[in-house]
Amino acid sequence: MFVYKNSEPNFAPVASLPPQNIEMEEAILGGILLDPSALDRTRDLLDSHSFYIPSHRHIYDAALGLSKHGRSTDLLSIAAYLQEAGLFDVVGGFNKLTQLVERTISAVNIDSLSVKVTDHSIKRDLLWLGDEVKRLVLEGGNSAALTDVLSQIEELTLRITSLRHKSNISYLKAKEEIELEALTRDIEQIEKTDNLFQRKIQTKNLMKKWGLKSEKEFLDLHARWLEASNKKRSYSLDEYLQMHGSKSVRWLLDGWIPEKSITVIHSLGGVGKTTLINTLAKSLITGTDWSGYEVSRPAKILWVQTDQGPTVTNLLLDRQGFFTLSPDEKERQRILDDWYVEEYALLERELDEHQYDLVIIDSLASVSANLMYRENDQEFARPLARLRHIANKKNCAFLILHHSGKGGEMRGTTAIYNAADQVWKMERMLSSDKTAANLTIEKSRFREDKKVYRLQFNPEDSFWMAMGQVTGSGESETIEETITPALKSVLCFLRSNENVGFAREEIAHELNISEASCKKILAEATREGLINSLKGHRQLAVYFSGQLAVPAVPQEPELHETYMPQAIDPAHGAAVPAVPQEPINVSNQTQEPQELQELQEPQEPKDEEILTFKAGDRVVSLPAKQLGTVKKTELRHFPGTFKKDEPYTTQRVLVRLDSCQVEEGPAEFFKLAAPYLFTALKPGQHLQALKHPDHTGFIRRKNSTTGTIRNLIEKDGKYYANCETDNGIERYNLEAVEILA
Repeated sequence: MFVYKNSEPNFAPVASLPPQNIEMEEAILGGILLDPSALDRTRDLLDSHSFYIPSHRHIYDAALGLSKHGRSTDLLSIAAYLQEAGLFDVVGGFNKLTQLVERTISAVNIDSLSVKVTDHSIKRDLLWLGDEVKRLVLEGGNSAALTDVLSQIEELTLRITSLRHKSNISYLKAKEEIELEALTRDIEQIEKTDNLFQRKIQTKNLMKKWGLKSEKEFLDLHARWLEASNKKRSYSLDEYLQMHGSKSVRWLLDGWIPEKSITVIHSLGGVGKTTLINTLAKSLITGTDWSGYEVSRPAKILWVQTDQGPTVTNLLLDRQGFFTLSPDEKERQRILDDWYVEEYALLERELDEHQYDLVIIDSLASVSANLMYRENDQEFARPLARLRHIANKKNCAFLILHHSGKGGEMRGTTAIYNAADQVWKMERMLSSDKTAANLTIEKSRFREDKKVYRLQFNPEDSFWMAMGQVTGSGESETIEETITPALKSVLCFLRSNENVGFAREEIAHELNISEASCKKILAEATREGLINSLKGHRQLAVYFSGQLAVPAVPQEPELHETYMPQAIDPAHGAAVPAVPQEPINVSNQTQEPQELQELQEPQEPKDEEILTFKAGDRVVSLPAKQLGTVKKTELRHFPGTFKKDEPYTTQRVLVRLDSCQVEEGPAEFFKLAAPYLFTALKPGQHLQALKHPDHTGFIRRKNSTTGTIRNLIEKDGKYYANCETDNGIERYNLEAVEILA
């Protein structure tokens, strides 16, 4: 436990003694001398500071010291301990110790006595607080800032008054927890200081204030508080399923960078990990796929670059085309080239101001250069624990670059590997042009690890692309495509129906693929972390993207005379409403109740209610990201499954894309072109008008079918683009346009 350095009472002369009870203190000590096991009942209730008489404090400290080393606390042992400490005569020798034993009958009431002695100690602390407030006010005079005086008074007061909020734990533990909170407030105040020299001075003053011997001890205590600050409790299996079973992994970049995660990538120098991370960063800020892996949304990135100078950084950004991006895209990435791991307050201010989705740190060694620890010290990994705290608090992910050792393993303590959510290893292949590399997922908490992916470097734009997964080795090595068209279709279907679970057979029907192929695709997508599967209380697993509502645990109802058992849908464990039980007419058992007749003749859904597209509609294909025209539609009817508890109908659509390809899929794969383009197009883009009644007037005129968007408008439920053409401004109906490069 901490002992605040100036916490020793120093009472001013008063008319009467401070709150105390000498007889109770003697009874507690006598009980410990009579019954050594009694100390276990007082250990968490009071400390030596709680005793009013100094000799009583020494005796109690002696008992605690003996107990700590597993020795008995009888009279002779206490006496020997005090003699070794040079305190035997100070406490009164054998006369005092024997007196304590003789005046005590038993230790039966030692618990209640300890509580009362502690209460007296708190009252004395309050009296001391009053004197200390007077001293601070009078000694400060006009030179001390009033805010500083008030701050000191507030801290001293909180150290005592906060005890009333700790009623669920013992006094001693409460006092220790309050002191830890005060220490943490002091440390966090220092972290808000940007100037490193000032921080060092403040740290030394704080160590002196708390009586700490080394900066390592100081930081260890802070780490201990961070670990203990999370509220802990246990959960039943059903509670845990309800809390976490419905959540799937949220990715910034599918299969690679999860939200709110810590990823470490390591390699030898010169392999190209910085150019690889910049490749991923450009895909993220522009919202474009990387090697077939989808970016969920355009992301905002902070690049902490302290490993290489600004000249090299500027050249790399220029080669990779960052400076040619649009203003909006360039605004999504910012660079911080002067930051160290102790400057957490600066990092948090940046996150609060710009709301970054990802922070890239290049590199762990360079931002940790001012730490007192070496890379092989376990404490070197402590910043990752703090970054995890920030990731959860600020809802961002961290991607940290580190170095490999000579043998290829990650350099430094294994605590870095253990603290990270994901660890990637990058190695150059021994090829003639040195443009190939392997990226191994050594560890991942979100997907299957121990997989190797082949990367190919393009010297023209300095980008890395993933060619596929490496299987086998040597002459039998093959590169397998990971994001196949079939997998893309499954991902697009589930994301179009986010937060809805589908059985494997249902997905196979929707996508018109065999169940065997569907099983293989779903298994691979689940291993890659691209989708999630959940069985829960169901007999069959369902697959989904997003967050799935977990049905409550089926409860066994009480049996009554009117009780009817409920049927359980095997697809998802939801209860199917049972048919109400009507009294049976013995004379006419063939007559069925009216309610049963209605249940036996369900209403089929009306086809016109679920029609989304018709032949001739202009649509946007989400998987292909192209415009096209609907050529044919087909309705498919299904019985009740996980998606719905009643029969439902879906629509399949055959579309001829403007690239002359034909694409077929469920209606969820397509969007009506006009409203979609109205939100996606921007002024400055080029369009070509197609045959349409609204275009009859100008389409015959030469050079009026192509134009540049000036602005977009919506009128009477239709969407238009006013375009600049060679013949002036023409209005194009977005139902009949093509987008020109």
